[in-house]
Amino acid sequence: MKTKALTVIDKPQDLALFQQGYVVQYEQEVAVITAALEEAEEAAAVASTLSLTTQKGRWDTKIAKLKGQLEVSSQYLAFYQGGFLPLPRMPVTPVQHFYGDIPIEALRRMKKAKELGLFDEFAVVAPQVNRDPILIGIKRFTDEQEVHCFIAWWR
Repeated sequence: MKTKALTVIDKPQDLALFQQGYVVQYEQEVAVITAALEEAEEAAAVASTLSLTTQKGRWDTKIAKLKGQLEVSSQYLAFYQGGFLPLPRMPVTPVQHFYGDIPIEALRRMKKAKELGLFDEFAVVAPQVNRDPILIGIKRFTDEQEVHCFIAWWR
């Protein structure tokens, strides 16, 4: 997967464009894979009708691969349609091991995010010298990619 979303953010409005770029990217990817899958299924059916077992087997292999790709791309699309903003990955501390105070507003946002059932884990980008802590949600996809998304930050 190549990320094509906007990565230069000059003004606040660019944040929405940045997030929307992921939605558009995965909508296009799902459409391309779906078209290729339909074509492969048709080819497999025609090969079967013509009793071309080797060709049928080759197309069945392509169909299985395309179905896997479609599943992964659909997962990404559904996730980004939820409106979450991905962040660069940084060292984190699992939220249950973070010993600083997490403000109630951040805990409420985490509760809402957890209720959506999209994230596999929550963590805090630990504050360093002159840095604010950031609460993130971590989503792990079936292609073994991991996305960190902004939930809350405080001073």
